[in-house]
Amino acid sequence: MGKTSFIRSASLVSACTLLSRILGFVRDMLCARYFGASELWDAFSVAFRTPNLFRRLFGEGALTAAFLPAFVERVDGGKPQEARALLDRLVMGLSIFLSLLAAAGIAVTYVLPNDPKTALMAPLLRIMLPYLPLICVAAILSAALNGIRRYFAPAFAPVLVNVVLIAALLPIWRDIHTQAWAVTIGGVVTFLFLLPPLALRGMAPRPRTDFNDPAFRDVLKKSLPLILGLAPVQINEFVGSLIAQYMIPGHGAVSALYFGNQLTQLPLALIGTAVATVVFPLFASPKEDFKDVFQRSLRFVLFLSVPASIGLIVLARPIVSLLFQRGEFDVAATDRTAWVTAYYSAGLWCYCANQIQVRA
Repeated sequence: MGKTSFIRSASLVSACTLLSRILGFVRDMLCARYFGASELWDAFSVAFRTPNLFRRLFGEGALTAAFLPAFVERVDGGKPQEARALLDRLVMGLSIFLSLLAAAGIAVTYVLPNDPKTALMAPLLRIMLPYLPLICVAAILSAALNGIRRYFAPAFAPVLVNVVLIAALLPIWRDIHTQAWAVTIGGVVTFLFLLPPLALRGMAPRPRTDFNDPAFRDVLKKSLPLILGLAPVQINEFVGSLIAQYMIPGHGAVSALYFGNQLTQLPLALIGTAVATVVFPLFASPKEDFKDVFQRSLRFVLFLSVPASIGLIVLARPIVSLLFQRGEFDVAATDRTAWVTAYYSAGLWCYCANQIQVRA
């Protein structure tokens, strides 16, 4: 891929990501206004982190990293049927495993301790757990589209999800449970949106239960060390939310973590994720110079992310105040969220660079 083509593809992904993040901020601003840093939003944030934990491990993380090189190798090697067969097996296997996991999670919610905070969280978790298999399979479909150099649909799908979540905040049905249902509906929308562009390329996944395939087993084998490498960070974030929920008196701590994290996700997505999305298939392609692609992409990411980190640290409080301080989101919530944002931002450039390094 030439420099012009690389920048054009990265710009397309960044533009779609920017639109998605703008809509995401509109959603978060509305949620902050209507729910504030309240017990309800704390419960929603903890429940929402549960499917997201597995999404980052199995969907956007380890399995994608192990699958995409094998998929691209077959596509670029003139073996599209083998590439499709690998996609079929991974989608079917992941769907079965994560559907069973979600069902088990729903069953567990009925035997959780009946304290006030859990009583708020458990029904929301039951509603959102079906989102888990949907969004993880959608992540694999997105990886396949990126592998055949079709970047628009995977980048645009989150825009539709945010539209669904914003619609759930309309006055006629504004409720924390409606917001939870919107998450699951957003997963359905994402999955359905990604199927047509795959079908146009002859890559739509088909039911396939013959998992005794060397390529499929190799993807699973390669994903295990990646899962072990990613798990500590993801579990640490999840445990941090549980500590904030159950060990800090009162409410609002989990909400501060949520809104602070959302602020740092914007530059991470626009810089780290956008560039990594474009270069990941190039790392796996025998047609590209690995060293050249890696060095150019890493320099580009650091050039943008270091100033972004410094800017967010310096401007954390005015940014939080401007975006969120209205309605139910008071000054105390702003102060808490600003501190969280500043601390998250200190490591932002590292996380952006890590997006490139992990995929390399």
